[in-house]
Amino acid sequence: MSLVTVPDIVTFVRDRVRESSANAWTDAQLMRAINEVFNEAARRLKQRHPTFLHAEATITYVADQADYDLPPNFWGMLSYPLRTDLSPNSPINYVPFSQYHRYLGFSSGWFSWNSETYTFIGPEGNQQLRITPAPTSSGATLVIPYIRRPPALSSGTSKAGDGTTMTLADTPTYGTNDPRDDYYNDSVFYNSSGSSAGESATVTDYVGSTAVLTATFTTAPSTDSVYSVLPPWGEEYNYILGYGAAAVLLDDLSIPHGYHQESDRWLKLMLDSIKRSTAPKYIQVSDYDRIQ
Repeated sequence: MSLVTVPDIVTFVRDRVRESSANAWTDAQLMRAINEVFNEAARRLKQRHPTFLHAEATITYVADQADYDLPPNFWGMLSYPLRTDLSPNSPINYVPFSQYHRYLGFSSGWFSWNSETYTFIGPEGNQQLRITPAPTSSGATLVIPYIRRPPALSSGTSKAGDGTTMTLADTPTYGTNDPRDDYYNDSVFYNSSGSSAGESATVTDYVGSTAVLTATFTTAPSTDSVYSVLPPWGEEYNYILGYGAAAVLLDDLSIPHGYHQESDRWLKLMLDSIKRSTAPKYIQVSDYDRIQ
């Protein structure tokens, strides 16, 4: 079967554990297992090809303000930041891709650059960047290249929509809505049935309090649009999640199976495919010589 949507993956997992409807495991338990495997696969993906999940955050300095919010999908710094208000912006070196691991995913501790010290504070998902000393004037801009964490997978029927927005279900069929603003930014939503069936769109903005996302659909979603948050890889690799989640659930009951091997096989295929893709041999890194 083709695993395009989150309901497809849930059905696949239930087929593997021989439970067509909730009995030993609720849908919520299945989704926790699926997202556990998804999170680990995404970590492996970013280690093999970190630019695949590349994003940028811009911080605008405010006089006497030391702490600045980072995006909720912030998963670690990709390279040193750039003060774009300076001329030149910063020293730039080109760094071999093989040395990327030196700073990949840096999201704790502190570092100094351009006579300023930056410290990551707060828990993952609600992190802030502390600038010391605090800026004395407003207007300076700091651009931070970072690795984005893909959002947890979920699926439901939209409450409303038009050509540029869609309101998520109050209670999704699978998974949950995240209440943090911008949580789904840069992720892809796919409508599998109802209005705008067969269409996918990339989220450019998300308001957590109203669960309204901004994305451009050719046909407007409506109250019958069934959506899924898609993983950041081709649908054929969703077997990683199906076999992996089944393995997690059956492990809990000590039931013998071979699903870990199947999940790992699909994961290897995905990583090999990414490795063969047209990734740059060199990447721009600011002030690399300070990264020791």
